Amino acid sequence: MIAEIWINGISLGTHPYGYTSFSYDLTSKLEAGKLNTLAVRVRNEGRNTRWYSGSGIYRHIWITATGQLHFDHWGTCITTPEVVGDHARVIVKTGIMNEFPGEINALLVTRILKNDGTEVVIKESEQKIPGKSGIEFNQDMNISSPSLWSVESPALYTVINEAYTVKGNERSKMFDRTEITFGIRSISVSAEKGFMLNGKPLLLKGGCMHHDNGPLGAAAYDRAEERRVELMKESGFNAIRCSHNPPSPSFLSL
Repeated sequence: MIAEIWINGISLGTHPYGYTSFSYDLTSKLEAGKLNTLAVRVRNEGRNTRWYSGSGIYRHIWITATGQLHFDHWGTCITTPEVVGDHARVIVKTGIMNEFPGEINALLVTRILKNDGTEVVIKESEQKIPGKSGIEFNQDMNISSPSLWSVESPALYTVINEAYTVKGNERSKMFDRTEITFGIRSISVSAEKGFMLNGKPLLLKGGCMHHDNGPLGAAAYDRAEERRVELMKESGFNAIRCSHNPPSPSFLSL
């Protein structure tokens, strides 16, 4: 619930809501060569919901180390705005941060792979980024004869992003790399045909699900989250309403 975070006794900030992810940059407050202490205090004053909200640290915590050129945290967005016949348009928007004091020429290499690892498209883009600043790359790509994501056949692709600096014709070592899975599909809604997935009507059979794991409590154990999805599918559901708050990132990935 109400969480306050410290590094070496210095408060990084307070996050008042227990269901949304948040992050802090520790860089300027770390002491090289010394023991650094990260402290978290949560305050659950009770009577905050009408379901079991849990108390304490009940979702994953990550410490992410990057180079001075890196992808922005939660800074990559993948959309499939056009899926027609044997053609799909994929747009990848990627935020890149330059922590160097001066301007650099950044190179973004983006590859899209099928689920079996086969590369279907690659694109390289260069942009200048001022020192201590960031920009967004916008890459527009096309895929021929895509395997569409559906409830019956949830085909997935993977976007691999790699960040480099470039001087003349020389490419630096790789500074950062990310992998993100996504599905290619079209969605539309009309009064006449209802919900349409890939141009076909789909009846949503949904159930409500709170964030806790029953007798296991509120902790988002990965296997427990996976089991809940398995049970819902076995029971005939194809949609879930996450009552009444954002679910854990592990639940969303499953």
